[in-house]
Amino acid sequence: MKEHSGIAAVEGRNITKDFVGGGAVSNVLKGISLKVMQGEFVSVMGQSGSGKSTLLYILGGLDTPTNGSVYIDGTDICSFDDAKMSRIRRQKIGFVFQFYNLIPNLNVEENIMLPLLLDGKKIRDYREQLDHILEVVGLSDRRKHTPRQLSGGQQPDHNRPGRGACIA
Repeated sequence: MKEHSGIAAVEGRNITKDFVGGGAVSNVLKGISLKVMQGEFVSVMGQSGSGKSTLLYILGGLDTPTNGSVYIDGTDICSFDDAKMSRIRRQKIGFVFQFYNLIPNLNVEENIMLPLLLDGKKIRDYREQLDHILEVVGLSDRRKHTPRQLSGGQQPDHNRPGRGACIA
């Protein structure tokens, strides 16, 4: 990874994650450390069951590490309560889940804008950005469609190999 100056957008320090089941402890993550700088694109690859999604859930604040620290813009998020973590996820982190997580009774536009609405922001202030996002993903003509009105190619494919989670 090339060196950047400044604070990392996302940083994990010595992250471990253990799961307990059936009386046994499974060490899924063992001392993972990484930095992702603003504007950097990073892929996490590995075998099925190797902990990729677990790592991304921890970095995105959806799960907590057994040990270690996670920093978003230089702030340790591991001690945040649910309300503060929810706000950080809405304002600083974007997710693309391996499972279909759109709200079925909201249209495409409303699903995209939901985090802004939850933050009390006005949709009209973000109309240009919304138009750009819809154009980039090829859904400009489907903006008023609900998830069930989208074709299979416009929805996440649960049967395709290599699905995962990512944060942006």
